[in-house]
Amino acid sequence: MKELNLSVSTISTRIRHLQAVSNLAITKHPIKSDCYPFHSYKISKLNKQTEKRALNKQDILKIIQYKGTFPMEYFAIDIFIFSYLNAGINFIDIAKLKYSNIIENHLNQNREKTKKLIIISL
Repeated sequence: MKELNLSVSTISTRIRHLQAVSNLAITKHPIKSDCYPFHSYKISKLNKQTEKRALNKQDILKIIQYKGTFPMEYFAIDIFIFSYLNAGINFIDIAKLKYSNIIENHLNQNREKTKKLIIISL
């Protein structure tokens, strides 16, 4: 994968997927645990801090002020702005929102990935 010039984070993700499949195979018994390749190989050694790529405030304001040119672009801009103004809520969590998530001027939602309750003042 390094010869293909894949990033360390991409390699780490692919190795973690392989590890998950190996774990499942051991659980379901098609392979024996002594064949498990991750006893000595630690994926954590692939973890590397990535450079922060956050937009600055001026760029965010440009996006907020941009009007778009067609309906799907308006929608994408609206979703981005909604996410930004709501503590970076991710798309799957936005997609699962319901009117009932608004309680006493707060947006209450359980994060899909972590199941953690997030409360955002509106």
